[in-house]
Amino acid sequence: MKKHLCRFLFFLCTMSASGQYTEIINSKRPGLAESPYGVGTHVLQIESGFFYRAVPTPIKMLDSYGSRWFVRYGALSEKLEFNLSIIAKYNYQSSLENDLFHMNSVQEFTNKPLVISDKPLRSEGVHVGVKYLLYQQKYTDKSKEIRSWKRRMAFDTKRLIPSVGLGLQAHIPQIDSKPERGDIRFDGAVLLQQDFSDRWVLLTNFIVGDIKGADPFVAYLLSSTYAFSDRWSYFIENKGTYRKNRPTEFQWGTGLAFLCTKNLQLDVSASNTLFENNPFVYGAVGISWRLDWHRDKIIRKEVPTQEKKRRNFFRRLFKKKS
Repeated sequence: MKKHLCRFLFFLCTMSASGQYTEIINSKRPGLAESPYGVGTHVLQIESGFFYRAVPTPIKMLDSYGSRWFVRYGALSEKLEFNLSIIAKYNYQSSLENDLFHMNSVQEFTNKPLVISDKPLRSEGVHVGVKYLLYQQKYTDKSKEIRSWKRRMAFDTKRLIPSVGLGLQAHIPQIDSKPERGDIRFDGAVLLQQDFSDRWVLLTNFIVGDIKGADPFVAYLLSSTYAFSDRWSYFIENKGTYRKNRPTEFQWGTGLAFLCTKNLQLDVSASNTLFENNPFVYGAVGISWRLDWHRDKIIRKEVPTQEKKRRNFFRRLFKKKS
């Protein structure tokens, strides 16, 4: 039990002495916030989920369901990760919901004729991204403190300083997108992680979306995760999005993650929004699976000259006796 707990805590904190690689799968799911840490070199990770989204409107309930795929791979450096994201939606009434998002009043929306997409499957395009760890905060190992119980149990103020990463993502729209949305969109993010304890982790993301595009926005994400057993963890999340000439959107989410094996995780989550012009309810279940080909680098250390002389002295001494 203790062995599983220690390994699961590494999974939450995503910290290790050798770099970003951890013995336990480090998944982005089930929340939206992203850690500055990658999966590690020569590690392929697939994170997939199925979701249901309902949007209440004055005319009818708009519902859609689909799948979300997120593929991650670490290469070249422990600090570097490449990722690919695809979202496919089924029975998605995109035209009507998009009109609701851009309209200024319910009356204007009610007077518009109902237009439902005739495509049973719709893709939001492909997101291609890269993430790099700029700074990794290190903490004091309190387990080595044996002289003072007070110092051993005291809070390490270094945990207030977050690890920092940068993320860049390009959104490639589907081929049949509208002309005004057909261009490639670029998003940038600053990723922060604070490990307040071995069980409690806080992720903070600051995002600038659609850089130099037609619909730029600024967003933040706050996600707090807590491990209450060796396999179960719980999270709560808040997201805020700011766009010019539009009301601010606030979204709340929560969920659970279950660690099946060191390379497999299951999750369930739910979220809703406080945005009056575009309310919705969202639920999802997912799975994260890792293919681990990681190998730690062997670091060769030169033996000091003085140490070599000592070894040679003992070799000569034993040779004389023989």
